[in-house]
Amino acid sequence: MRPQIKPISLSSDEILIELIRDSLDHLLGAGYEVVADNLPFDGHHLLVLDDKHRPVIVSCDLRDGGRALLHGLAVVEGLTGHRGMLYRLYPSLFGNDPDHRFIFRQDDARLIVLAPRRPPGGRYLHRAFPFLAIYTFQTLEVGDQVGLLIEAEPPIEESRDARVETTPPFRNGTQTLTQEEEQYFRDL
Repeated sequence: MRPQIKPISLSSDEILIELIRDSLDHLLGAGYEVVADNLPFDGHHLLVLDDKHRPVIVSCDLRDGGRALLHGLAVVEGLTGHRGMLYRLYPSLFGNDPDHRFIFRQDDARLIVLAPRRPPGGRYLHRAFPFLAIYTFQTLEVGDQVGLLIEAEPPIEESRDARVETTPPFRNGTQTLTQEEEQYFRDL
């Protein structure tokens, strides 16, 4: 008998966090360390160190990708701006550095956003925040087990034409006014 696979809805963010913890190998590979899953910020987050001891913030939401993205960006900003709080709450981020020279900067952190649908405009943020990774998930029940089917959202592909600023022809002076438009401006 083949196992039945069916999509299900989760009723709790705590269950989602637990399923994400179980899926961190898929997101980060082996050798990661979960530092905290109860960050003092709005939303639902995990603070993780990857195999190279770099901080990764995983921000998730059961329903709204935009909310997960905004909360995740707020966590990155909050942690980068409050080094003292960061050291008191999560000394493992500083490793074996007795002088506490580790500085948590935005460039140091990676932000992973997980939601059922990608956030609006999220793919464009790769330009401003290159360490942003967006994943969508679907919760599935396989037999009597529940898990996440996680898919990466690719960053927006830039073509040569997409990078060129375009302005409407009227604004760049290549188009002349119609007779009606000329008359309107003369009558002003």
